[in-house]
Amino acid sequence: MASSGDDLRLLSLIDVGDNVFSSFSDYLKPFSTLSTSRKKQDRATTIRALAKQFLPFLNKSISLLPKRLSVANSDKEARESALDLFRAYELCLDCLELVSAQLACKPHTVQSQRLRMIHCLDVWGLYENVYTEAFKVLEKLRGSDSKSRKSRLLPEVQDGDAEMALVVVDAVAAIFRAVAMSQQLDDKMYRKVLLLLEEVGGWLRVLDAKVYEKLHRAMVTSMGKCAVSLVREAERFNGDLVISFCDLTVKEHYKSALSKDRVYKFAREVLSVLFGFKDRKMSVTIDISMSVLRSLSCQFEDESNENLMEFFDLVDYCAHKFRAAGDMYCAKVSKKLNEMAAIFVEAIPQLNLVLRLYSTGLSITVCNSKLGEIKLEDSTDDWKIQAMFDDDARWQSLVSLLGMVDSYSGDEGNQTGSSSIGGHRNYNNKTHDSCKDRNKITCWPQYVDALKFLCQPLADFIYSVKRKIVLETEMSCASAHLITIHDAFLQFCDGCLFLQRCTSDKGDREIANNKAFLNAAMGAFIVSLRTQLKLEISAHLVEDVIGSPWIQSQELKYLIATLYNIGIVLYRNKELNKACEALKLCSKVSWRCVELHCHMFVNQSSSSDNDLSEDAIMDFVGEACNRCAFYLDILQKCSRRKIRQNIVHILENWLSAEHLIRWLPGPEAIVKQWVKIERECHTDLDAAGSCTTLYSLLSSSQKKSKRGIGKILEQELLAYDRVLPLRSNLGQQTRIKIADILLKDVYVTEDMHIERARILIWKARMTRTSGTEHITECICFLSEAISILGELHHGPNEEGSPSSHMLPIAYCLRAFCTQEAEPNSKKVFQDISTSLNLWLRILSLDDSGDSLPTENIIPLLYNMIDLMSVKGCTELHHHIYQLIFRLFKWKNVKLEVCLAMLWECRRLSHALCPSPISDAFIQTLSENCADKSTCIDFWMDCLKDSKAKLIGFQQNFHDLHNKDEGPFQSDITIDDIKDAASELISSASLSGNSSFAAAYLYYDLCERLISFGKLSEALSYAKEAYRIRTLIFQDKFKYTAEKHIEKHNEDGKISEIRTFSIKNFQVYRLLATDFWPCGNFLWDINRCYLSPWSVLQCYLESTLQVGILNELIGNGLEAETILSWGKAFSCSQSLFPFVVAFSSALGNLYHKKQCLDLAEKELQNAKEILIANQRDFSCVKCKLKLEVTLDKQLGDISRKKIDRVSQTDGFLHAESLFSAALGKFCCSAWKSCIRSHGEEIAEEIVIDRNGGEGLGHKSSKTKLSIKEPPGNRGSRRGGRANKTCLSKDQDLISEPTSRLTRSMRHSLREQCQNRSNVPEVVSKKPNLCDRSVGSRGERVLLDTSNALPGFCICYKEKRQQCLSEEVTESGSLNNLVSLKWELCHRKLASSILVSLGKCLGDSGRIHLAHEALLHSISVLFKSTWSSHNQPSVSQLLEFIGKEVTRDVFAVDRAIILYNLCWLNLRNYHCRKSRSICCDLFHIPFTKLVSWLMLAFVLSGEVPILFQKVSRLLASLYLLSSSSSEFTFEYDGNELSASHWVSFFHQASLGTHLSYHFISNLSQKHKSQCLSDKECTEATCSSCMVPEDLDLPRLAPDRTQDLVQFAKEFFINLPSSTIICISLLGGALNQLLQELMHIRSPVCAWVLISRLNPESQPVATLLPVDSIVEDDSANLSSTEATQVKSLKGPWLCPWGTTVVDEVAPAFKSILEESHSSSSTTEEDTIESRALWWKKRKKLNHRLGIFLRNLEASWLGPWRCLLLGEWSNYKLPDSAQKKLVNDLKSKCKMEVNEMLLKVILGGGTDNFKGEACVAQLSLRNGCYVGRGGYLYEEDSCKTPTAASNISESRHELALKLIHDAASKLGQQDGHENREPIILVLDPEVQMLPWENIPILRKQEVYRMPSVGCISAVLKKRSLQGEPAKSHVASFPLIDPLDSFYLLNPGGDLTDTQVTFESWFRDQNFEVTYSKSILILNLIVILYLQTSIIAYTSG
Repeated sequence: MASSGDDLRLLSLIDVGDNVFSSFSDYLKPFSTLSTSRKKQDRATTIRALAKQFLPFLNKSISLLPKRLSVANSDKEARESALDLFRAYELCLDCLELVSAQLACKPHTVQSQRLRMIHCLDVWGLYENVYTEAFKVLEKLRGSDSKSRKSRLLPEVQDGDAEMALVVVDAVAAIFRAVAMSQQLDDKMYRKVLLLLEEVGGWLRVLDAKVYEKLHRAMVTSMGKCAVSLVREAERFNGDLVISFCDLTVKEHYKSALSKDRVYKFAREVLSVLFGFKDRKMSVTIDISMSVLRSLSCQFEDESNENLMEFFDLVDYCAHKFRAAGDMYCAKVSKKLNEMAAIFVEAIPQLNLVLRLYSTGLSITVCNSKLGEIKLEDSTDDWKIQAMFDDDARWQSLVSLLGMVDSYSGDEGNQTGSSSIGGHRNYNNKTHDSCKDRNKITCWPQYVDALKFLCQPLADFIYSVKRKIVLETEMSCASAHLITIHDAFLQFCDGCLFLQRCTSDKGDREIANNKAFLNAAMGAFIVSLRTQLKLEISAHLVEDVIGSPWIQSQELKYLIATLYNIGIVLYRNKELNKACEALKLCSKVSWRCVELHCHMFVNQSSSSDNDLSEDAIMDFVGEACNRCAFYLDILQKCSRRKIRQNIVHILENWLSAEHLIRWLPGPEAIVKQWVKIERECHTDLDAAGSCTTLYSLLSSSQKKSKRGIGKILEQELLAYDRVLPLRSNLGQQTRIKIADILLKDVYVTEDMHIERARILIWKARMTRTSGTEHITECICFLSEAISILGELHHGPNEEGSPSSHMLPIAYCLRAFCTQEAEPNSKKVFQDISTSLNLWLRILSLDDSGDSLPTENIIPLLYNMIDLMSVKGCTELHHHIYQLIFRLFKWKNVKLEVCLAMLWECRRLSHALCPSPISDAFIQTLSENCADKSTCIDFWMDCLKDSKAKLIGFQQNFHDLHNKDEGPFQSDITIDDIKDAASELISSASLSGNSSFAAAYLYYDLCERLISFGKLSEALSYAKEAYRIRTLIFQDKFKYTAEKHIEKHNEDGKISEIRTFSIKNFQVYRLLATDFWPCGNFLWDINRCYLSPWSVLQCYLESTLQVGILNELIGNGLEAETILSWGKAFSCSQSLFPFVVAFSSALGNLYHKKQCLDLAEKELQNAKEILIANQRDFSCVKCKLKLEVTLDKQLGDISRKKIDRVSQTDGFLHAESLFSAALGKFCCSAWKSCIRSHGEEIAEEIVIDRNGGEGLGHKSSKTKLSIKEPPGNRGSRRGGRANKTCLSKDQDLISEPTSRLTRSMRHSLREQCQNRSNVPEVVSKKPNLCDRSVGSRGERVLLDTSNALPGFCICYKEKRQQCLSEEVTESGSLNNLVSLKWELCHRKLASSILVSLGKCLGDSGRIHLAHEALLHSISVLFKSTWSSHNQPSVSQLLEFIGKEVTRDVFAVDRAIILYNLCWLNLRNYHCRKSRSICCDLFHIPFTKLVSWLMLAFVLSGEVPILFQKVSRLLASLYLLSSSSSEFTFEYDGNELSASHWVSFFHQASLGTHLSYHFISNLSQKHKSQCLSDKECTEATCSSCMVPEDLDLPRLAPDRTQDLVQFAKEFFINLPSSTIICISLLGGALNQLLQELMHIRSPVCAWVLISRLNPESQPVATLLPVDSIVEDDSANLSSTEATQVKSLKGPWLCPWGTTVVDEVAPAFKSILEESHSSSSTTEEDTIESRALWWKKRKKLNHRLGIFLRNLEASWLGPWRCLLLGEWSNYKLPDSAQKKLVNDLKSKCKMEVNEMLLKVILGGGTDNFKGEACVAQLSLRNGCYVGRGGYLYEEDSCKTPTAASNISESRHELALKLIHDAASKLGQQDGHENREPIILVLDPEVQMLPWENIPILRKQEVYRMPSVGCISAVLKKRSLQGEPAKSHVASFPLIDPLDSFYLLNPGGDLTDTQVTFESWFRDQNFEVTYSKSILILNLIVILYLQTSIIAYTSG
């Protein structure tokens, strides 16, 4: 016997779980002996012994092990330990079973213990062991009965043995559970389960009821799981097995009350698993599901079965699953359901009805599904309808079903008080008694579900073909079926409404089929629209749906979309009445949805499920308004009877929504539709009256609120703005009416002051739009708004409130209106300043507290800065830029984008500023982006996206550097700029933003070309910019202009001045308010906006530019017109900077016209304006620039007026003005940021006279200075004496000055002679030229402490090139801008210094004049010398005489060079008589000519300067040919002196006309280019000078090309002879006399050049004396008074010229001709006779005058004017013999061309020795020096000649006369080639063609030789072949002319005289009185000329 210690040890192992089985096995090893015991007795003995020994241990172990294994653990070690314990457990049970025979217990006792182990195995999930052990139990219980073992699995039932039955049933339940849980795929196990189920029934009956229920439920539960497993893997098992297993499971459920309740849960689970697999075979799914349903249905006995509803739910579930699975299931299932329904036709009709409904629904689904599978192109709506309605049996069945539903739903219900609408039951009105039939109430939800299942495919079908259904088409076959469908929908909807009523009373369930309800309702409505049956019922049904409390927003949106789409379809099919029905419901649904959304939004704080945003709410309300507007539009087209009622209803709905959500916007679409309706009611828009307002319609509304009404009226106001024209009376009156209602009736409370102010601003806008005549009222409205907003602003309102932006806006708008009303008012600046201050105080400009989008402020700021810019007020620019940057930053717009936009519209500077970028902008930009703001690379990067912007930026600074490195392209050509401009213009209209940018490119290009001196080309681009800007200007403004002619009398000279007056100047009405932030105005922040002020500024700038250029080129008349026009505009708008600029330009123009008083008046007025309006000149630099310019101009005028006052006072006044101008250069505003080595600017201006007065400030820096020698100091009267041999030089760009009188000239000559004998005293102190040994060469270095009275000025010590290179290397924008100003500064300073030098030179202080001119050079070109290394004169002269590429100082250098040369030539003969102050006193004549050559090249396109330089060069070359004193070598071996004289002479003639002619020719060629290429003007706008039109130039680009240029000029001369004539007077006359030492007085000189391509040119300079007319030639006083002029005084068309002095008789003749051209006061015979007498006498006087002119001016040289003799027949041998004889016998170098002319013209005019001298020209030149008069009968030389000379001359005369006589004998008829006269403007007025020698000569006039070349170029471009190597000038052909004879009809005799002669000559002649100018233009285009014979 084992010790108790071993038992305890082993039992303790059970808790530990460590090797229990092995220990137990070792311990129970004695049981193994039982197997060796063979004898029964021995076996029994052994068992007893073992039982005695081990039974306690076994009992204890069996009791402990179940406890230890009752809880499972998933841990691996715990599971291994459990398996060990189960082995020990089984060992113990086996041992116990061995000894059980010797124990007093029943056989099943041990098996009950084994069942405990089985339960533990089940806990641990060891289901296979459970299965095995349970069958082992049953086998032990079944015993050794072989019969039982073979046929049964269970033992025979033993009645009454409950314990045994419990063990058996428990074992069977364990087997069921093991099979269910293991989910084996072996069907044997499931079949065993079925066998066990069959056998266990007897044992179950043995058990008592409670145990039975418990174990049976467990078995049924396990069977259910087994069934689910079988269904899940149904395809793996036999189908019959699965079906039978499910069927038995269902039956077993019904055997127990507890299980019976769970049968439908089991069925739902089985069906769920069954439908969970999509790939399962159709037959399996259908068979199993139908089997389950059939099994369930078989349990029903009658309709009272309580599980019937659950069965309906399962049927519904299956039907939906089959529908979702596809039509392949639906057809068979439908058939199965029909078969199932047939079983219950009599027994359970409800079941029959429901099953048939589902069956029908599935069959319809099958049809729908087939229709859906058909391809879109093959399935038409007609086909779908036909396919759906083909099965009549289905529809008949459906009719019967609906009848059953109707009968079952209870007609008795109708009989018990249910109300109806047209036969439609309204369950919403039923009483509670109608719900008493509890059975019907219970079943009705399932009926509704079945109807829903039926209606869903029907609704889908109806929706899919709704377009076909609702349209009026033939569908007779389908009408009956549609009615059936409609009834089905109504049945379903009735059921839903019934349930809604009943369930809401009970509160037990909510309807779950809202979507189906909506579909059915919509389907019913669609069918009703088609059938027109029960339409009212269907509409009310939809309304019931809309009004249902359960309706949700999604369902409402579905209704909205459906109804709206139907309405659209009907509208497009023109079925408007039906469309109205649909849209009416759509409107109601929309507002119901709006109401729901608004409530959801208001309550969303308490519920997170309904989170709606404000934007979503506003969008939905807006969509609702749009739909309602569409409904109203259709309703209007149908009938207007209910429109107002509907509008009121709609607006009331909106007011209800607005009451809930106050920030809702106004109903814009509805209001717009109402306005449209009202607009159509008024055909006459200009009729008096107004439209009906919505305020009058809503006056009786109960939902009216002032806030909501205000929103509606504001929308109405905006709508009328869009619909009715602003100018119409109806529109104006209606808008005013609405605004008045808002102001008087709506916005009247204190809480609506902001709204009231907003309406006031709107009304101001309306008033301004009506025109400027109401501008005062507009300002009043704005003032009232400011008053209201001002109170709110100072009240409790916080910044960012709605009033915060409106107040500055109101101030801003009032400023703009005030500018239009009172341009000179100070309130403009005050209001803008206030507006800016208010905006700057706002901390945040976002939209948080303001309904105004902040981007709407941007156009106001644009207009603000543009207005301030054009007015010149820049002190606010910094604040405006700050605001703009803040706004763009808050709108997340990059700074680079903002900068690019501002540059595109050129808002970075102000009007007339030389710099395109202001300091204010640079400062503001640096505050926002720090250091990179001034980096050029940053700017380039900002503008890189636009080629035009980038090129425009580069162009403004491109020419400020001379290196290829750096950020700028070094090759920005004019073509690049033109291409960019062309792209801009071609991309938009000529008045758009792109054209604006293109105009700026042309404008800047013009400025660039001006700086290079290319004025002609610059003018073409200036005109293009002006043309584009004019178009833009005319699109923005309207005005009335009046032209006035003012007569100005100055010293007896009457001149006409053109002026203009601008009235009614205003921005176009719409444009004046298009930027006002009113209403729905929303600004596009990326928009490039051109404000009217910006356009006006650009227009005036271009006007000024074109005017100045015309003035510079010499188009005085056009310049005066343009400048006066611009000034008129500037004055009308009080734009004082422009007024001053235009006045300055006009002053300069009048100065050149010799109208000095008028010029001075203009300039003084400008100066007064500048002083009186300081605020309008906020930019200090620009203001100083204007002041300096005005002082300089006034100084020039004062210098010119010296002849009218004392010279002392005149010079003093002029010098003071120049000094004042120079003094202003010391202002700190001029100081640039460019420094060299940190040095400060040292500037000082000193003009010290008599050691006293001085201007400026002293500086410690050493200054370039020249002192006046002591000998030159004296009284001011001495200044006059100092003139001596000097003559006042002519103005740089002005007309020639009047000549000095003889007495003044004689006095000056005497003074010069006296002064030449008195040597000047030179100071021993440091003098003007310090030549000390220690000096660095020849220096101009002056110590200011030792300076004598003189002039001193210092500038930054950098020349342009050095500055440019430093700026480029630094890459700083500040430096570029500063350099821009530096260049402007230097140009101004240089021009003033030149004027000062001329003034000093006129006063006789030559050394100071030299100093001023040297300073002018130093200003332009001073290099980087230190204060101890000042430049010498030679260095300065080297700079000024050096050619520089891309020279921005080209014109300035030319001016300096010309004046240097002029001043030196004036004092050329005085060099030896005075002390030498500097190198300028001994400049060689050759150097002067070379300088003039350079000036000639530099001034090639500055006509007046070019003319002066050319004249001077021609004169100097003539002098060089006649005097050895001026001899120098000529450039070019082939060119003689006469070549150079004639070349420069022709260059000086008609320069500005040449430019004008060439420019016009370029434009014509451009037009032809456009016509030929058929391109638009925009695409070829860059063709200013096309490449193929190489027009002639007047000068080369470089001096080294001058020789070749001149050679080509002579090669390309036309074949016709050209005669150039100039009259040299004034200062040039005096200069020539002084240079040639001519003592006898000469009034003027006539310069004649004869050019012919076949011979050397001839040039003569002849002295001219005055032509004096006898007094007898004048009319007597009696005759003069008898004929009075009725046309007023005669106005001289040429102003003042030399001709007025040398030939005053000609002007007198013209004056008298003008006077006599008027008709007499009395038309009598005597008066006519007197008139003819006077006319004949005038003709006689003119003839005498012309003979005198020819004799006194030309003398024997008159033959130069003759053309070549065309019939010249002298043999070449005879002519050569004559030339050889003259050379050999007379020792004469003969000019063969001149000899040919003389021989051809006869020898009558060739007499005397002087005439012979003509043939012996020196280099083709001749200079007459006076001393004799040219008379036809005498040719006396000044001195007597020797006999030898006389004999040579006589011989020469004889030889010439002999040759002429021979030529005359050959042909007695003269026939000369035509000549072309090119006349100087000084002599153009003279009738040269009528002088005696030219009366038989064919003569043509051309303004210049350049014009001739241009005409020839034009002919070559037109394809005309050249007849010879030289071009042929186009002469007039009489047969190719158009003759206009007596067009006025008042010359009858003349017409009769010429009429027959014209007819004989076959000339084309016209007598029309009404020929149009346009016709003349066409005729002139076709003919070569027009010749008119007329009286006027």
